[in-house]
Amino acid sequence: MTQTQAIETVWFVYGEDGKPLGRLYVEEGAPAPEVGDSIPDSDGWTSAVITEVRELAPTCAMRRFRVTIG
Repeated sequence: MTQTQAIETVWFVYGEDGKPLGRLYVEEGAPAPEVGDSIPDSDGWTSAVITEVRELAPTCAMRRFRVTIG
């Protein structure tokens, strides 16, 4: 039997120039993004510092954030 973690949050990641860089899906129980934090090294992402965060309206009980990295 395979057990999977529920996806609770999605980060829409943008560069400081405003270009979309992709999405990062975050498992249930993970902390919300904060300015000054690093994005996790996973799913093809390398470390980058979060410079701006804006929470978007949730959909289907999933929290959504626009995250700008520098």
